[in-house]
Formats: sequence, structure tokens, C-alpha cells
Amino acid sequence: MFLFLPDARDGLQDLLKEFESNLGFLQKDLRSNMDLEKLDEIWIPKFKFSYDFDVCGEMLDAGHSLPTNENPRDFTDMIHVPNSNAVRNSLLPQDSIFKQKKRLQKMEFCMRITKHLLLQEVGKSIKNNLVLSPLSINVVLNMVAARLAGPALEHVMGHLGFKTISDIHSNSSEIMAVAAGDGENGGPVFTMVNGVWVDKGFALNPSYEEVLREIFDCEFNTVDFQTQAEEVIEEVNTWAKKASRGLITNILEPGSLDPMTQLVLANGLYFKGTWSKKFDANLTRNRDFYLLNGDKISTPFMSSRKDYLFRSFNDFKVLKIPYHCGNFKSLDNTKIDDINTDDSDYDSDYDNTNDGTPRFSMFFLLPNKIDGLPNLLEKLNSDYGLLDQSLMNLWKAELDKFWIPKFKFSFGFEVCKAMEDMGVSLNVKSETVVSAILHKACVEIDEVGTEAAAITVSMLMGCSLYEPEKHNFVADHPFLFMIKEEVSGLVIFTGAVLNPAVSL
Repeated sequence: MFLFLPDARDGLQDLLKEFESNLGFLQKDLRSNMDLEKLDEIWIPKFKFSYDFDVCGEMLDAGHSLPTNENPRDFTDMIHVPNSNAVRNSLLPQDSIFKQKKRLQKMEFCMRITKHLLLQEVGKSIKNNLVLSPLSINVVLNMVAARLAGPALEHVMGHLGFKTISDIHSNSSEIMAVAAGDGENGGPVFTMVNGVWVDKGFALNPSYEEVLREIFDCEFNTVDFQTQAEEVIEEVNTWAKKASRGLITNILEPGSLDPMTQLVLANGLYFKGTWSKKFDANLTRNRDFYLLNGDKISTPFMSSRKDYLFRSFNDFKVLKIPYHCGNFKSLDNTKIDDINTDDSDYDSDYDNTNDGTPRFSMFFLLPNKIDGLPNLLEKLNSDYGLLDQSLMNLWKAELDKFWIPKFKFSFGFEVCKAMEDMGVSLNVKSETVVSAILHKACVEIDEVGTEAAAITVSMLMGCSLYEPEKHNFVADHPFLFMIKEEVSGLVIFTGAVLNPAVSL
């Protein structure tokens, strides 16, 4: 909340006139022009009031016409009338509308794949857990799309939510910029690497090679798929093991590459974060976890007596646990930790101010019913705005009962097959034949934090509401989870825990 106090007691009207004559003032980052100071005196009155007015009347008085009643959704006629006293520069946050749309596109891609795979896994078994990285898959799809043209490119862009190839490059640049956290400041380690293996007899288009180098920062390797395909498999697996810090070893199986292969694109992603407020291991104990079919198993659950960001909806609950974001600086370049180290008074990891510092959090979405996970996913998938809003508008709450299971598992699948099942093909009227896109991810959470990794490899052939009462969050039945970077809105990992006792 910003308070604007004129120096003169009767100076409010003059202050408003100054704002009107210099609209850019309110559009700037106010924090960049402020200093952190200790005030000798600070007195602010308590206040509570309401105000109402006729928006249409005010707009007409200001010189704006309104949409016609015949077509209430047509806003093309809502334009400025010449020679009126209306302010010529709008203060409406059009930029935030664009950012909201971009967030929803990221959520839509994430939830479509998650829903498809989850329902598929639930149909096969009640024990298999699911984890994937929409971000890692997105990067490889962007690399593949950058090589497409014509109908094939339009088909893929339409499903991924892009209009032009420039949008793809912009999205890729944003992703690469976020994935640059080495943990040196005490925050999460979040790294991403991209690799290219190209056959020695195959010449990449120079412009495509430039995109891979400049936007995706790819490591290039010239290999011989004709006579040394198995050696290349071993090389890619070694690269994947290094990129995932040893968590993922064999992304490619023997025989997965052959002499027809001309190009392999790969993305490796690694994340390791420490909880902002670590769990006390002394409170961890075995409890019952109920499977989708009603059976129960015993598994270790973590608990805490601290406050968490929480919200309860009609059919599900959302809990957010932030990761420690490290020592970022305040307005006067003073470290937050130097100002106050008492978490009860100030917790920078729960601070929602956007100063550009990456902020990672894990979200748990728990259906109210034991077997409610498929229905929850269906509901979120049908209203992407609901997911976006439910992850943002949380309240700090004291939980009467709080238990979440420890878990560690991995999951792998073939992306092309999953996308084709959803109506998305990478080989629509294209000379670039994508034979397979393999994805494998793993995740582990315990009292200290989270460690996760993902590898995605593509093989191409033939290329030319807050309530004051106490709340509970007992995750003793299947639930969804997400690891998200909140400044950019990027979903790093997502998945579902169906049986936390299963470790694969």
C-alpha cells in the first residue's frame, strides 16, 4: 500500500492535478525512487468506508463513447472524443492483461499434459506416481518448432499458444533467463542446459543453428549415427546424468538411435531448494495414506506448527510452501537479513513484492474426497483461470492439523505419443520427422527441501477467500503438486502423488 501525503494540509487537489499532468509518475516503479529510512514519528489513521459511482456516466462525462447495446462485446467504438477534457493517456494496466494471458497459456499446456497422463496412469494402476517438467518439454518443443515451417509450424504454434515464431523465441529467452540460479546467494539451485548431437554428414540450416546457439545456448556435438549410434546413446546418457546431477542416468535405451537419425535435441533441468521454514524431523511419523481405491498404506508424514499460505475451495484445498530465496537486497541495497532476522516479524520468502528476484514455491492441491483427484484435475483443466487464481490468492493461516507425506519417485513417457493422443502432431506436412521425444523426471521432498530433475530428448530423422476459523491440511490421499517460479509464472515441475510409499 502506498500513501501519498501532500506537504500542505489543503494540498490534495494540487497533488491530484500534478498526477494528472504527469501520468507516467504512477506507471513507474515507485520503489525505485524510495529510500528505506527510520522515521522519528509515524501516525496513520485507521479508516473504513465505501464509495460508489456510475461508471458509465463518468466515462460519458469524460468524453468516451460506450459499446452499443446490440453488440455489448464490441469495444471498438470506445474511443477518445476529440476536444474533450478526457485524459489522453490511459492508466489501465494493459500490460498486466497481456502477462495474465501468457500465464494462462503456460498453465493450459501444463494441465493438458498432466490431465492426459494422470488419467492414463490411474486407468493402468493406483500405485504409479507422476512427475514431469512442462518447462523442459516446452524448451525441446520450442527447439523443434524453430525448425518447422508452413502448416506444420502453424499447427504446433496453435496448440502451444503462440502466434508467431517470434513468440516462441521470446518464450524461450524468458525461460533461459529464469534458469540461471546457482544457489550462491543461498537461494535455490535451478540450472538448465541444452545439447545438440548432429550427424557429421548432415548440415544444419545456418539460421536454425544460430537460433540453437544464441537463444537456447546449446552445446553442439558432431557424431556419427551411421556407424556409432550405440556410442552416441552412451554419450547422451552421460550428458543427461551430468545435467541432472546424477538423478537421471539412462534416458536413452539401447537401440533407440539408428543410422536414420540425423539430429538429437536434449534439455536437462535441475532444481534443488530448501524450504523457507524447514520441517522438524522429530515430528515426522508414520500415518495412513488412502489410495484411490480406498486401500491404505503406512508412510512417513511431515508436520509443522508454523503458519502457511493456504486457501480452501468448495472441492479442494491449496497449500503453498515457499523455498528460501536467499539474500536479496532492499530499497537501499541493504540485505533483508541485516534489517531483521526474526521470521515472525518479517519473512522475505513470503513477501509478495516483485523486485525481479526469482521466487520458487511448491503448491499442493488436495481434493476433499479421497477419490477426488481425477475430478479435481478435470475441473482445473476446464477453467485455467481457476488454477491461476487459486495459486495466487492465498492467505497466511494457522493450520490446526498439518501433515504431508515425504515422497521420492521418477516417471518417464514418450511426449510425441501423449501429444498425438491430444491431437497435436509434430509431423503434419513437414519434412522434419520427429521420431520420438523422450521425457523423464524425478522428484524428492523431505524435511529440508526438494530435489528434482528432468531430461527431455528429441530424435529427428530425414531432416532437410479468507475464513478466520482453524483449517486442516492433511494430505493423506492422492493430490497434485507444482513447483513454480512466481515472478515469471513458469511451472518448473508438476505431478501427482498416488502412493508416496512407491519409489521408482
